[in-house]
Amino acid sequence: MKWILGETLETGLRRSGILVLVGLATELLSLTMLETPAGFMLFAIGGGAFLGLGVLLYLWTLVAKSETRRQD
Repeated sequence: MKWILGETLETGLRRSGILVLVGLATELLSLTMLETPAGFMLFAIGGGAFLGLGVLLYLWTLVAKSETRRQD
């Protein structure tokens, strides 16, 4: 799991921020084609997945790094 979180707290937070930004960009892109069913699916599934993963990685990074600081 170290490859996901990174070596430092900042690396993990940066990766989660990138996932959230990709999710927001995907949702913004899908708003231009929202009249089609594919646009809605991209909005709901694609953008939501990236946003959800970004938030989960953010929380996981905070918990994992606080546990390592306690052990040191």
